[in-house]
Amino acid sequence: MCSVNHDLKAIYMHIPKVGGNTVKNILEKFYGFKTMYFINPNHSDFSIHDNEKIILGTGFTNMSKYGMLRYYMSSEKYNKTMNMDDEKWKTYYKFSFIRNPYDKIISAWKFCKQQKMLDKNISLYDFLTNRNIHSSYVFSHAYLQQTDHLLNLNNELDIDFAGRFEYLYEDLNQVLFNLGITEIKHTNFIQENIIYNKSNIDSNYTDYFDISTILLTNELFSDDFNNFNFKKCNNIIELKNNSSLYYFNDEEKKEKNKKLINKMFKNNYKYYIIFTCLILLIILMPLIIYYLCKSTTKFSSSFLSLK
Repeated sequence: MCSVNHDLKAIYMHIPKVGGNTVKNILEKFYGFKTMYFINPNHSDFSIHDNEKIILGTGFTNMSKYGMLRYYMSSEKYNKTMNMDDEKWKTYYKFSFIRNPYDKIISAWKFCKQQKMLDKNISLYDFLTNRNIHSSYVFSHAYLQQTDHLLNLNNELDIDFAGRFEYLYEDLNQVLFNLGITEIKHTNFIQENIIYNKSNIDSNYTDYFDISTILLTNELFSDDFNNFNFKKCNNIIELKNNSSLYYFNDEEKKEKNKKLINKMFKNNYKYYIIFTCLILLIILMPLIIYYLCKSTTKFSSSFLSLK
């Protein structure tokens, strides 16, 4: 989905299984973004499945080709309702979040089983090798590359800021600062590490892979590896070593969020001091001017008397 704030001239582009519902809810609740749920009249152009019903959501969660940005940009209905046009699509600050393909595919596999969109016993290997038999809902969440979601109508990667899922709150704060927002209002989300639609993953994503599924993932998501500088691993050892950049257990997440809260407090305190000094300066300015004028008059009188 796309969430828009015309005052900030910003567009958030939600890629499935990358913390999107969490980001969307924060942006709507605290920062004035608006989201429209709809089905593109040309939805069939975005699906490899003929006459398929839209299930469990809206159009953007039921795509199997082309991706989300083109789905929204090409819709006359969306552009009219959300007051968008070509110039705004071109000039607004566009941001999204991306996720390591190995981590993302495990999350999607688990999530689709939770949603009963897959046989609960389907193996990861079968999931990766039989993708075209699954619904567009599964395809959108699991197989459509993140790159595809961020291509515009000219098939160009069109993104100003791509935050990382593993640093969701840190990078979201950076986006807000980039947009000129200095007061972070979603502190409770960070403190409680709130993540909506979280998949039921009870261990490091690397535990679900073997060499065959690693190589399949490398092939299926090659554009994401290349465009977003994720490392392609060739064996289990590489995958596990590389996971330290992307996987944090619950205790590590708590510690990471605690550091972010402390950093935010220091930044807010800094802005508070600056703001207080400016207020004091404004209040005292008339008095300062008065004494400066008085001193100048007194100096002038003394100078003239000496002459």
